[in-house]
Amino acid sequence: MINKLKIGDLLQSKFDKRFHKVTKLTKTKVFYSDNEDGTGVVNSVSESVLIECFDFKIPKEEVLIFKEEKKPLFLVMQKVWFDEIESGNKDIEYRDDTDFYRSRLCKRDKNGKMIGFRNYKTIILQEGYNAGARRMIIELKKIVLDDIFKIHLGKILERQNFDRANAPKRKPSEKPRKPRQSKKKSLSIQEKLNNRRGKMSKRKI
Repeated sequence: MINKLKIGDLLQSKFDKRFHKVTKLTKTKVFYSDNEDGTGVVNSVSESVLIECFDFKIPKEEVLIFKEEKKPLFLVMQKVWFDEIESGNKDIEYRDDTDFYRSRLCKRDKNGKMIGFRNYKTIILQEGYNAGARRMIIELKKIVLDDIFKIHLGKILERQNFDRANAPKRKPSEKPRKPRQSKKKSLSIQEKLNNRRGKMSKRKI
């Protein structure tokens, strides 16, 4: 987690919810101020204590509201999680903090620094990659980066392809399948007899 932090980032205590500004970073420790504005006593913690006691937050002064995205966020997921969301048992979708998801979920400045989240209003969730897969269009409440991305979901606006009888079917391949060819070479009767004689002679020896 230390390698993801930068000087000026904010840490929020999991206990009293206070914010603390990162003032210095080393390979093994994070130094942070007692107050959000960088003033007060400077403390330091190791990475294990940091993960246990703090949440990573984007500095408040850098959280910007961007223009609404033209297209909804699109994510593919496994059936088990799709069903959990559809039934209402799951209202947060988790994604790893990788460059791929940062490019899809975050806004960056010219220097590549993360300055906020993309302004998605809706999200399309799809069950797998098959043609005619079930989809849901869902209200997207907010995106939070807390070591991993947490995508908070709202109400389901539309369900698509839930009627399996009328769902689009996969198109058959235009190219006919070639018959499988046996990898084993077919032997003549004489070759088979010679092989058998060779095995019997080895047994006598």
